[in-house]
Amino acid sequence: MASQASLVYQWPVGSDLAVCVHSSITDAEAVAEIRAGVNLWPTYCGIALHWTTDADQADVLIVPDHLPISAVSKELGLTDEPVPGQKRQLLMRINYDEDWTPAELFRVAFHEFGHALGLGHSPDGVRSGMSAYLDVTVDPGQPWEVGQGQLRYGPPLIVQAAAPSPTPTQGAGPSPTVPSATAIFTVSIPAPGDYRITVTGTATSVELTRV
Repeated sequence: MASQASLVYQWPVGSDLAVCVHSSITDAEAVAEIRAGVNLWPTYCGIALHWTTDADQADVLIVPDHLPISAVSKELGLTDEPVPGQKRQLLMRINYDEDWTPAELFRVAFHEFGHALGLGHSPDGVRSGMSAYLDVTVDPGQPWEVGQGQLRYGPPLIVQAAAPSPTPTQGAGPSPTVPSATAIFTVSIPAPGDYRITVTGTATSVELTRV
């Protein structure tokens, strides 16, 4: 749940946010699920983030809390939203009175960090990780939240390289999948002829050899 909701709430485009899980959250599995949920956002929109252990320097500080339970529902999280022109730390509160499953905590972390980026709740009837009600059958990355994230921050800054399919070897199991990326180079040919182009190292340069 967000403390307030409006389209104008967002960080400056191109921000690199420092995010901290408070040291009072000591369960390693819980920390892993929280981080996994938060880390999805840079893959959907143009926001960058990095993790820090310095709570004082964090732009978003994730803390355990004991949130109120209303007659209708209980709060699973409560998160401040960014206000344009104001540089202040946002608190992302996770209800530690809840007996979380990993799948629930993962989705709640994704949802609450969406509020920390300025997103409100998705409209009723729209399947989204930003719905006001937790539904573990809905995976993060639905069109509504991706669209809202990109409306604020543009497309992702992260470019993920596609991995090739494994190639079976006779008499052995499948070969391991090796990540690959496509690099585009402009090569000046000094003279007509046939050349061999060799890409070495990290593919930041090419070697041109006359055949």
